[in-house]
Amino acid sequence: MAQVLSILSLKEATDDQLLGRFKQTGDQQALAELYLRYSELLYGVCLKYLEDAEEAKDAVMNIYQELLKKCPCTKFRTLKAGYMCLPKIIA
Repeated sequence: MAQVLSILSLKEATDDQLLGRFKQTGDQQALAELYLRYSELLYGVCLKYLEDAEEAKDAVMNIYQELLKKCPCTKFRTLKAGYMCLPKIIA
């Protein structure tokens, strides 16, 4: 039952809270929640620029893989509109 409450609280958490939780504890469920929130948006942007569905999917996954590696030592900020501002993480 505690895990269900934890999952519900993740859905209600702000982006800053989720990033903070991931940075402090390594909780990948927090990062997974961010993925669920932003993957469609990221996919749309990647598709617009790459003009290839498979490449866009790969780019979204690469973003999150880089986020996993770099999040603990990177500062992020969130705009008031709710969009996460990520530093340049892909060369």
